[in-house]
Amino acid sequence: MNFRNLLIGFGVGTSIGFALGKAIPDPSLSPEKVLNMTKRKFREAGTISGSWIYMKPERLTREDVNDQVYRGGISREIDGETIQYEFYADARTGSIIDISRIQLNTETPLPEEE
Repeated sequence: MNFRNLLIGFGVGTSIGFALGKAIPDPSLSPEKVLNMTKRKFREAGTISGSWIYMKPERLTREDVNDQVYRGGISREIDGETIQYEFYADARTGSIIDISRIQLNTETPLPEEE
């Protein structure tokens, strides 16, 4: 009888633990903390002139792998030219997943207003 009660208790405890694990959301870092971590990495290579980050995490799917990420950007001045980068960082760890340089089209003038 005691062994049966032990098994029932173990089963109920496991079920409750599993249900609570599903109900509690994943612990994500704040977007501000992720941006500060990313800026710290970029500062290792030079100064930063601007930065931004979306406040809500997004789902990024690459090669059938889904990640919760924050998307943001970093600007820096190099030889008088503004260089902008877009990055994706893991929402739980803050690790940079992808960085790409944004090409700005500055040679085409804006149309004049009439």
